[in-house]
This record gives sequence, structure tokens and C-alpha cells, in this order.
Amino acid sequence: MENLKIGLLLHFYQPWWQFPKVLAQIVAQCYRPILRLIKEEKGFCFSANINYSLLELLDRNSGENPVRLSLSDSSFADVIEGFGEAVKNGKIELLGSTAYHPIMPLVSQKMQMAQMVTDALYKKISWDIEKNCNGVYLPEMAFSRSILPNLGANKYEWTIIDDEPFRVEYGYVPFDSIALLNGLKIFLRSNYWSNKIAGGELPTFAAMREKMERDIPDWTKNRPAYLILAMDAETFGHHHKGLIEKLLTPMLKEWGSGGLGILTPIEGIGRLFPPMRLSHLENGTWATSENDIREKDFYPLWNSKFNEHHENLWRLVNIALKYARQAGADRDCLKIASSCHWWWISRARWEPKFMMLGAGKAMEVIDKYGSECEKKEGKKIFEKLEALK
Repeated sequence: MENLKIGLLLHFYQPWWQFPKVLAQIVAQCYRPILRLIKEEKGFCFSANINYSLLELLDRNSGENPVRLSLSDSSFADVIEGFGEAVKNGKIELLGSTAYHPIMPLVSQKMQMAQMVTDALYKKISWDIEKNCNGVYLPEMAFSRSILPNLGANKYEWTIIDDEPFRVEYGYVPFDSIALLNGLKIFLRSNYWSNKIAGGELPTFAAMREKMERDIPDWTKNRPAYLILAMDAETFGHHHKGLIEKLLTPMLKEWGSGGLGILTPIEGIGRLFPPMRLSHLENGTWATSENDIREKDFYPLWNSKFNEHHENLWRLVNIALKYARQAGADRDCLKIASSCHWWWISRARWEPKFMMLGAGKAMEVIDKYGSECEKKEGKKIFEKLEALK
């Protein structure tokens, strides 16, 4: 392990419509305990993505949160302040982001730019929070070459995607070089190790360390190497109770800057290993399997060619998105592009009532700004989606 550097990225995100009671539980079980842990640590802890939509939710519920739980205060202002302090003190490496978590390759160039600009601008204006590195987090790690021009225009130098599309295309996963495509560094998230943690298969740091010490040398042959772990922040404490105390805390203490120094800012890892120039990289997401790639179904949980409900929701949303530049509709259009709306009617989850929150917002925009023909078409699609409930 002495020759291994690990980049740990936690994805802090909730959809714009998240229910106050659920938000309060997540804050109490996950965000506050993690922020306390960060404050206790003397040096760098991990890399992070914090979407504007989450900060907006926390801000909107602060001071007037209707939920009264013994495990939560009624204000979330301390959480926003905690994030800001952690970034300014260099405890977390904060990547750039998108405001409302769209699947970037599936929305227009203008929508891509609006999502990134809104996220950066309003985090700074509202809470004085801004990225402290040159990386950007892509929602669902959804990648396509089509997004590269806008990443370059925003001066982003690196991102993270899942390693499965790379493995399928090239037959291996690199550990001692960084993929470079059109000048963009692309770090490959370890699908295997990240999912082991996110799935609760490694319930303690001791179990994770033992397995890594046993398995990783077979891959790296003890040469200098890096490993990228990335998962929802809510994995710790909310999805899996006790994982902050049993895994994250001892990992930071033993592998962090106060210990062996194995945990490293991802941008720093990029300076330790040489580039590996690519001419092509397959489309995909964290959920794209080898079979999906063979079927050219690159975004299976958000735009599957085998899911007519995905198609119908995109048809409805794209009518509404024509009015994204219309005064009064711009913020709503950013919201309806959220990836969550499609995910809830995918092979991963089936809760159409949550999808309908996005469909309903799209229909509001169409009813207000659309032509009579668009309203008629939109209503027809909306009724099909509504019937799924």
C-alpha cells in the first residue's frame, strides 16, 4: 500500500424536490457527522462535489424547516457554513459542478453551459463557495465527446468517469497513467472497489484494508499506482448506518495526511502519473455495463432505447426546454433536466410518482409558454406518463 495513492470523491447531492423530512434525516445521519469529522482532521480529507441544488435546498429549509426531529435542528445553515469552511481551509478538494444534475451528453450545448455557469455563479453569490481545483464532476459520470467543448470553455482540465467503458474498449484498467482525451485528463473511477463500499460489502475499514492489501498487488505488482474511489456521500451514515464510524473515520486517520498520506487530492494524483493519450473513449455512465455497450445503450438508466417511458419523458421535457431562455422559465428548465426523473422509471428503480415531479414541472412550462400545438402534444405525453402511477 506504500506505493498506492487513493483519490476519494464523495458526491453530495439531492434533487431539487427532495422532501424536507428526508433531507433532515440525511443531514443528521450523514452531512453533519461528516462535517464534524472534517473539522477534527488536521489536513486534507477527500475530494467532493456539492451541487447547487443541494445548497439551495438546505438554504430554503433553514430557519423555517417544518420537520421537527430529535436528531436534527430546524436550520441547516451550519451545514452550508461547514461546507464553505472545509473548502476554504483546504480540507476538501471541491470540483466544479452542474446546478441541477442533468445527464450532460443528453442535453443541448446551451443547457450544458447554463447548468455549469448557474452552479458556479450562484454558489459564489449566495454562499461564497467556489471550487478550489480545476476538475469538474459530471452527473452520473455520464460521458460523451460532445461535452468536451463546454468543459474546455469553462477551463476545466479534468474529470472522473467510470472505468467500465474504458475496460470494455481497451481490455484493462490503467493504474500508472492518466487518460488524456483532447487535452482533458480523465480519471477512471474503480467500479469494483467503489461499488464494494457503496454496496455495503466492506462494512469496516479493517475489512477494506485487508482486502486491498491482498488483492491490489496482483494488479499493480507493487509499482507506484493510484486508485479512484467515488460514491454518493449519503453512502456514509444514511444508506449504511455506522459506516462513518467504522470505515470513513479510521480511513481518514490512517490513510489521511496525518497518517500514511495515501489519500490524495485527485488533482495532485494527476501530477504524479504521466498522461496516456487517447484518440477515442466510449460513451457511458457509472451504470453502463459491458452488455449495454455492446447494445449501444450507453445511458441505460436515463435514456435506454429499450425503455419507451424514457423516450416519452424526453419528448415532453424537450418541448419545455425550447423555452429555457424565456424569462421566468430558465430556472424551471434547469430543474426538469435533472437525471433523477428518468432514473425513477428505469431498470434500477420504479417509482413513477417521483418522475412525475419532473414531468409536472415540464408541463407547467409548456402550458405557460408553449404554442397550442405544443400544449396539445405535451398533454398527450403527460397523460401517458401519469398513467404509470
